Amino acid sequence: MKPLKPCHVLALLAVLVAPTLAQADTPAASGCVIPSEFTEATTALPQVATALHPGGTLDILAVGSATVLGPGKSPAADGFPGRAAEALRAARPGIAVQVDVEGSRGISAAEQLDRIREALKRRPYNLVLWQTGTVEAVRNTSPGDFASTLAEGAELVTSAGADLILVDMQFSRFLRANANVDPYEEALQQAGSLPGVVLFHRYELMRSWVAEGRIDLERADRNNRQAVAEQMHVCLGRAIARLVLDGADKQP
Repeated sequence: MKPLKPCHVLALLAVLVAPTLAQADTPAASGCVIPSEFTEATTALPQVATALHPGGTLDILAVGSATVLGPGKSPAADGFPGRAAEALRAARPGIAVQVDVEGSRGISAAEQLDRIREALKRRPYNLVLWQTGTVEAVRNTSPGDFASTLAEGAELVTSAGADLILVDMQFSRFLRANANVDPYEEALQQAGSLPGVVLFHRYELMRSWVAEGRIDLERADRNNRQAVAEQMHVCLGRAIARLVLDGADKQP
């Protein structure tokens, strides 16, 4: 059997993680099991802390691949960045939380960086959520080049007066079987140690859900996949919101 080409892997990943619309009106389950280890910020988020003062506004830019856009053809507000904003509003009543989402299927980290750069030219943000890594793993991009792109992005974002949360790959058995994700996870770990940067470990959190039989999109029944995808985005959003608040509460 011939190995799959990167474009075919990305296309099949999109099919596996994009739910059908057969159950689009099924509400997501409300219970989210999120171990505290995934919501503890490794460094302070001072720009977020300033924005969360009474009467403040938290402006968020979310950039990434198709997963930032939400499950299936749902509105972008149903994606994990929108769900994170929703959870932040609930946790801090009286604080305005705005989120702009820039995402496209199959775009590389370098292309995502270009979008971040252009967005920051248009207006200031307090927080950038940057989801990346899958395309590089599938295409076997140089891990060194990927690490350099992340470092350049971190410098760009922090110089613009914003905090940065990197969001790594989503867990997928299919991805794991068809790509070596480890070098790219290592690059993300290194970038997460840069000043003003926090890494959200989406991959390991999702893997824990799969191992415990809680949220497993790849093995969900076709008729229930939309509901499972919605639950996944709700829970990821809540986890990110807790991470944001933890970073805001830390002393710089």
